[in-house]
Amino acid sequence: MDIRKLNDLLKLRKLPMEKVERGAAIAVHLASQSARDEITLMREDFIEISLTVNPSDETANKALVKFLAKQLGVKPETIEVVAGHSTTQKLVSIIGLSPQEVTSRLAAMV
Repeated sequence: MDIRKLNDLLKLRKLPMEKVERGAAIAVHLASQSARDEITLMREDFIEISLTVNPSDETANKALVKFLAKQLGVKPETIEVVAGHSTTQKLVSIIGLSPQEVTSRLAAMV
């Protein structure tokens, strides 16, 4: 192994890392443009959300994060679209809430 690469790896080990204690991932299907933002269907394997924006562009991802943050009572910075950026099928990560907490908070909105 190149000694420079080894030194770089050693530097990385010194970086501060946050321990993530809880988190959840949910599959989301974004429905076509709607008159209002709402959760329209909640199943065990995914939730369907209608947004007023086009469901397959970057604006939809931002709107989805903002909508979920409001519904879940968390900061938008704790939510990220991790897959499906340009499609209606998305995988969303939520840091700081367990899967059970996410389910119960969203179920209260349906």
